[in-house]
Amino acid sequence: MALPRLGVELTLLLVLGCGPRPVALESVPPVEPTTPVEPTTPVEEPMSRESFEPTYGDPVEREGLFLMEPIAGGKRLQACTIRFADGEEWILSYRANPEFFQYVDKRVRVRGRPYWPSSNVQHVMGTHLQVEHLELAEGEAPYDPLPTEMPAPPLVRDGDAFDEREGRWAQCVGTLVSLEPEPDTSYWNRGVLRLADNAEVTMSGIPSSEEAWRAHRGKLVTVLGKVFAGEGGNLELGARAVCLGEAPRCGMETGVPRKTGPKPD
Repeated sequence: MALPRLGVELTLLLVLGCGPRPVALESVPPVEPTTPVEPTTPVEEPMSRESFEPTYGDPVEREGLFLMEPIAGGKRLQACTIRFADGEEWILSYRANPEFFQYVDKRVRVRGRPYWPSSNVQHVMGTHLQVEHLELAEGEAPYDPLPTEMPAPPLVRDGDAFDEREGRWAQCVGTLVSLEPEPDTSYWNRGVLRLADNAEVTMSGIPSSEEAWRAHRGKLVTVLGKVFAGEGGNLELGARAVCLGEAPRCGMETGVPRKTGPKPD
């Protein structure tokens, strides 16, 4: 068994000082200096300014539908986008820019340069657009008067009106008839909203931690969300806010982004 260092030193002292004659210790040759070893991993060079620059595409001029998120989400993201006829949706801004209020939910013609942010910069995935010129598309009626606050999505009370909002935001008014956990996760719920004509709207993305949803079950509510095609092509509502009764600006007046749980796997 190896002795502790203190024990070894004490043993040597006893041997050298108390034995019949001194013990000759073998001299230890000096340690030769070793040759420096080159590092196997190259030292990383500092990233250049260019590594943070976006990649630009060719200038374009296109027509599409201008969308603005009516309520902020995580990290206060409240994006302005344009959705084109081919289904692409390009990002213009991460914030609700008042200069864009006049274009919300209108067809527009835009000229600019698409770009993709560097992977070294935090960003939302997708094509972005550097706008050079923006105007209403031909034949699109302007707001009168021009809005001084973000226009609210329309109130939707029946199934036909809901179908017309595919790809857009809506405020659906109806009775919250059910609220159940999403399969395989405890973070999200799904719900069903029954409209005035008995059409039922499936809602998803409801945080299970939000007490307001459970408190409003069985009551008339307004639900703010975006209409999208779910599994099998059936339209659903990606719910973002719920308000008791008929609320024309549901969730838009607080200006506080809702809390969301982790996304399910």
